[in-house]
Amino acid sequence: PNETRATVSLRALIESDNFQEHTSILAFALGRDIAGQPVVCDIGTMPHLLIAGATGSGKSVCLHSLIVSLLMRATPDDVRMIMVDPKRVELAVYDGIPHLMAPVVHSVKHAADVLRKAIREMEKRYDQFALKGVVNLAEYNALAQMPKEHSVDEFDTLPHVVIIIDELADLMMQGRAEFEFS
Repeated sequence: PNETRATVSLRALIESDNFQEHTSILAFALGRDIAGQPVVCDIGTMPHLLIAGATGSGKSVCLHSLIVSLLMRATPDDVRMIMVDPKRVELAVYDGIPHLMAPVVHSVKHAADVLRKAIREMEKRYDQFALKGVVNLAEYNALAQMPKEHSVDEFDTLPHVVIIIDELADLMMQGRAEFEFS
Protein backbone atom coordinates (compact mmCIF):
# COMPACT_ATOMS: atom_id res chain seq x y z
CA PRO A 1 0.00 0.00 0.00
CA ASN A 2 0.98 3.60 -0.51
CA GLU A 3 2.44 5.27 2.56
CA THR A 4 0.31 8.39 2.11
CA ARG A 5 -3.35 8.40 1.25
CA ALA A 6 -4.64 10.27 -1.75
CA THR A 7 -8.21 11.24 -2.53
CA VAL A 8 -9.52 9.53 -5.64
CA SER A 9 -12.35 11.48 -7.27
CA LEU A 10 -14.83 9.84 -9.58
CA ARG A 11 -14.68 12.85 -11.89
CA ALA A 12 -10.93 12.41 -12.42
CA LEU A 13 -11.46 8.74 -13.23
CA ILE A 14 -14.32 9.44 -15.65
CA GLU A 15 -12.30 12.15 -17.38
CA SER A 16 -9.26 9.86 -17.74
CA ASP A 17 -8.24 8.50 -21.12
CA ASN A 18 -8.61 4.94 -19.80
CA PHE A 19 -12.33 5.51 -19.19
CA GLN A 20 -13.04 7.77 -22.17
CA GLU A 21 -11.37 5.46 -24.69
CA HIS A 22 -12.80 2.21 -23.33
CA THR A 23 -14.90 0.51 -25.99
CA SER A 24 -17.48 -1.18 -23.76
CA ILE A 25 -20.65 0.60 -22.66
CA LEU A 26 -20.48 -1.57 -19.53
CA ALA A 27 -17.14 -0.12 -18.43
CA PHE A 28 -16.98 1.44 -14.99
CA ALA A 29 -14.40 3.42 -13.06
CA LEU A 30 -13.09 1.31 -10.19
CA GLY A 31 -10.30 3.48 -8.76
CA ARG A 32 -6.56 3.86 -9.07
CA ASP A 33 -3.87 1.21 -8.94
CA ILE A 34 -0.81 1.39 -6.70
CA ALA A 35 1.01 3.47 -9.35
CA GLY A 36 -1.85 5.98 -9.46
CA GLN A 37 -3.17 4.93 -12.86
CA PRO A 38 -6.97 4.79 -13.34
CA VAL A 39 -8.47 1.31 -13.24
CA VAL A 40 -11.43 0.76 -15.54
CA CYS A 41 -13.28 -2.57 -15.56
CA ASP A 42 -15.88 -4.03 -17.88
CA ILE A 43 -18.78 -5.65 -16.06
CA GLY A 44 -19.65 -7.42 -19.31
CA THR A 45 -16.55 -9.58 -18.93
CA MET A 46 -17.46 -10.45 -15.33
CA PRO A 47 -21.21 -10.87 -15.25
CA HIS A 48 -21.28 -11.54 -11.50
CA LEU A 49 -19.60 -9.03 -9.22
CA LEU A 50 -19.64 -9.13 -5.43
CA ILE A 51 -18.57 -6.05 -3.52
CA ALA A 52 -17.67 -7.01 0.04
CA GLY A 53 -15.74 -5.50 2.92
CA ALA A 54 -15.83 -4.28 6.47
CA THR A 55 -17.98 -1.37 7.59
CA GLY A 56 -16.49 1.88 6.37
CA SER A 57 -14.27 0.25 3.76
CA GLY A 58 -15.95 1.92 0.76
CA LYS A 59 -18.49 -0.63 -0.49
CA SER A 60 -21.19 2.02 -0.99
CA VAL A 61 -18.79 4.39 -2.71
CA CYS A 62 -17.75 1.58 -5.06
CA LEU A 63 -21.39 0.72 -5.80
CA HIS A 64 -22.29 4.33 -6.56
CA SER A 65 -19.20 4.72 -8.75
CA LEU A 66 -20.24 1.67 -10.74
CA ILE A 67 -23.79 2.95 -11.22
CA VAL A 68 -22.76 6.50 -12.12
CA SER A 69 -20.15 5.17 -14.57
CA LEU A 70 -22.81 3.11 -16.34
CA LEU A 71 -25.20 6.07 -16.42
CA MET A 72 -22.48 8.27 -17.92
CA ARG A 73 -21.70 5.81 -20.71
CA ALA A 74 -25.01 4.26 -21.69
CA THR A 75 -28.46 5.40 -22.70
CA PRO A 76 -31.58 3.57 -21.50
CA ASP A 77 -31.67 1.91 -24.93
CA ASP A 78 -28.22 0.43 -24.23
CA VAL A 79 -28.49 -0.57 -20.56
CA ARG A 80 -31.50 -1.29 -18.37
CA MET A 81 -31.18 -1.77 -14.62
CA ILE A 82 -32.99 -3.55 -11.85
CA MET A 83 -32.12 -2.25 -8.40
CA VAL A 84 -33.03 -4.00 -5.15
CA ASP A 85 -32.50 -2.11 -1.89
CA PRO A 86 -34.25 -3.83 1.04
CA LYS A 87 -32.89 -1.34 3.60
CA ARG A 88 -34.10 1.66 1.55
CA VAL A 89 -30.80 3.43 2.10
CA GLU A 90 -28.35 3.17 -0.80
CA LEU A 91 -30.32 3.08 -4.03
CA ALA A 92 -33.35 5.31 -3.35
CA VAL A 93 -31.52 8.22 -5.00
CA TYR A 94 -31.75 6.40 -8.37
CA ASP A 95 -35.53 5.93 -8.26
CA GLY A 96 -37.03 7.48 -11.38
CA ILE A 97 -34.01 7.33 -13.69
CA PRO A 98 -34.97 6.22 -17.21
CA HIS A 99 -32.57 3.25 -17.13
CA LEU A 100 -34.72 1.36 -14.60
CA MET A 101 -36.85 -1.57 -15.75
CA ALA A 102 -38.94 -1.12 -12.58
CA PRO A 103 -38.86 1.33 -9.68
CA VAL A 104 -36.19 0.60 -7.06
CA VAL A 105 -37.43 -2.46 -5.18
CA HIS A 106 -37.62 -2.28 -1.39
CA SER A 107 -39.74 -5.26 -0.27
CA VAL A 108 -38.58 -8.85 -0.19
CA LYS A 109 -41.76 -10.11 -1.90
CA HIS A 110 -41.49 -7.58 -4.72
CA ALA A 111 -37.77 -8.35 -5.11
CA ALA A 112 -38.60 -12.03 -5.66
CA ASP A 113 -41.19 -11.07 -8.29
CA VAL A 114 -38.76 -8.77 -10.10
CA LEU A 115 -36.03 -11.43 -10.15
CA ARG A 116 -38.49 -13.99 -11.53
CA LYS A 117 -39.35 -11.47 -14.25
CA ALA A 118 -35.63 -11.08 -15.01
CA ILE A 119 -35.31 -14.86 -15.36
CA ARG A 120 -38.24 -14.91 -17.79
CA GLU A 121 -36.57 -12.13 -19.79
CA MET A 122 -33.33 -14.13 -19.89
CA GLU A 123 -35.16 -17.24 -21.13
CA LYS A 124 -37.01 -15.18 -23.76
CA ARG A 125 -33.69 -13.80 -24.98
CA TYR A 126 -32.18 -17.27 -25.24
CA ASP A 127 -35.13 -18.24 -27.46
CA GLN A 128 -34.58 -15.12 -29.62
CA PHE A 129 -30.85 -15.91 -29.90
CA ALA A 130 -31.61 -19.47 -31.00
CA LEU A 131 -34.13 -18.22 -33.55
CA LYS A 132 -31.54 -15.87 -35.08
CA GLY A 133 -28.66 -18.35 -34.80
CA VAL A 134 -26.50 -16.28 -32.46
CA VAL A 135 -24.96 -17.11 -29.10
CA ASN A 136 -24.81 -13.80 -27.25
CA LEU A 137 -26.21 -10.29 -27.02
CA ALA A 138 -23.37 -8.67 -28.96
CA GLU A 139 -23.95 -10.94 -31.97
CA TYR A 140 -27.72 -10.45 -31.74
CA ASN A 141 -27.42 -6.65 -31.69
CA ALA A 142 -24.87 -6.66 -34.53
CA LEU A 143 -27.29 -8.75 -36.60
CA ALA A 144 -30.16 -6.39 -35.75
CA GLN A 145 -28.17 -3.41 -37.04
CA MET A 146 -27.31 -5.04 -40.37
CA PRO A 147 -29.43 -3.90 -43.34
CA LYS A 148 -32.22 -6.34 -44.25
CA GLU A 149 -33.73 -7.07 -47.65
CA HIS A 150 -37.30 -7.04 -46.35
CA SER A 151 -38.82 -4.90 -43.62
CA VAL A 152 -40.43 -7.99 -42.04
CA ASP A 153 -36.93 -9.34 -41.34
CA GLU A 154 -36.00 -6.29 -39.25
CA PHE A 155 -35.85 -6.50 -35.47
CA ASP A 156 -34.73 -4.19 -32.66
CA THR A 157 -31.56 -4.43 -30.62
CA LEU A 158 -31.82 -5.52 -27.00
CA PRO A 159 -30.34 -3.59 -24.07
CA HIS A 160 -27.95 -5.08 -21.54
CA VAL A 161 -29.62 -5.78 -18.20
CA VAL A 162 -27.69 -5.01 -15.02
CA ILE A 163 -29.16 -6.23 -11.72
CA ILE A 164 -27.89 -4.47 -8.62
CA ILE A 165 -28.79 -5.93 -5.23
CA ASP A 166 -27.74 -4.12 -2.09
CA GLU A 167 -27.46 -6.35 0.98
CA LEU A 168 -28.01 -9.67 -0.77
CA ALA A 169 -27.36 -11.49 2.50
CA ASP A 170 -30.39 -9.80 4.09
CA LEU A 171 -32.59 -10.91 1.19
CA MET A 172 -31.27 -14.45 1.47
CA MET A 173 -32.08 -14.56 5.18
CA GLN A 174 -35.60 -13.20 4.70
CA GLY A 175 -36.60 -15.30 1.70
CA ARG A 176 -34.07 -18.05 1.19
CA ALA A 177 -36.23 -20.30 -1.03
CA GLU A 178 -37.14 -17.51 -3.49
CA PHE A 179 -33.67 -16.03 -3.80
CA GLU A 180 -31.54 -19.16 -3.97
CA PHE A 181 -33.41 -20.21 -7.10
CA SER A 182 -33.34 -16.72 -8.67
